[in-house]
Amino acid sequence: MLTNIQVGSNKGEIIKTLGLKFGALVGAIALMVVGPALSASATTYADTECGVPLSTSTTVSTGTPGTNYYKNLQCFAKLHGDYEGPVNGIPGVNTWKGIQRVANNWAPSCYGGWVDAVTDHHNRALQCIGRETSAGYTGPINGILGPNIYKTTSGYFNYLLINVWAQ
Repeated sequence: MLTNIQVGSNKGEIIKTLGLKFGALVGAIALMVVGPALSASATTYADTECGVPLSTSTTVSTGTPGTNYYKNLQCFAKLHGDYEGPVNGIPGVNTWKGIQRVANNWAPSCYGGWVDAVTDHHNRALQCIGRETSAGYTGPINGILGPNIYKTTSGYFNYLLINVWAQ
């Protein structure tokens, strides 16, 4: 039962609370329920909170990030990490700084506080987000991204797209 959400909470705080409250459980459910349905093909949503059309990512089943994964990552950074760049599927320095800001806010006990877009640091930021939210990542926080971090965060971003970002 959610006890942390107050009347008037914004969606970002609700998502953060859900992620921290339910941890891996919600991520596992999202991957079991939503993941198989998304693995065959992507679904596009024309009207999203990021102001651009977004599609679910098949990374949830392949473990290999592509354009849809990176667009969803950029939308996540825009909505929760003050990223102001384009949502175009091409992550750059500012995309990763946005992800680092999210990690600082959502996973401070896991992440080291950097906002510098250094590869090892932004990889650790994504791993901490994967662990500290409902994404369900249980792997190491070592700065080396592999298929498990991509699958779990893709499932989380797909869940957010379908249930929160699509308007």
